Amino acid sequence: MANEQSSQSWKSWLALAVAIALTATVQLTTNSSSVKEFSDCYTVIAETGLAPHPLLVSPCAYRFVSPMLAGGVARAYGVSTGDGFFIVSMAASVALLWLTCYLAMRVGASFAGGLTAMAVVAFSIGHLKNNLYFNNSMEG
Repeated sequence: MANEQSSQSWKSWLALAVAIALTATVQLTTNSSSVKEFSDCYTVIAETGLAPHPLLVSPCAYRFVSPMLAGGVARAYGVSTGDGFFIVSMAASVALLWLTCYLAMRVGASFAGGLTAMAVVAFSIGHLKNNLYFNNSMEG
């Protein structure tokens, strides 16, 4: 029993390390866009919350969780709002990959199968790359 728990712990830490490595790799190969259509709106939400403001408009006003998390991280760690968005984006990406591996293993995949599922999500265009692309577009 203890040996099995040790094996699961080791696999979990290895999966987390792979998730971090995959996220860093995708981040380094993700460009940004010069189109910053909603970045001002999200920055306002991050910095002032949902207080009345002319930029607090649809669709941004309905997508307030990530900006508020970014603002909280920025205040908690004393970093810029853009850095807060970056930290939240990276943490969410790592969590997505790590939990993908965990879920795959919970439904019967081997550890290698869980890592494969993680890699598929990491390299698909709509999950990780999209998140990091739009985060990069908000900075600068």
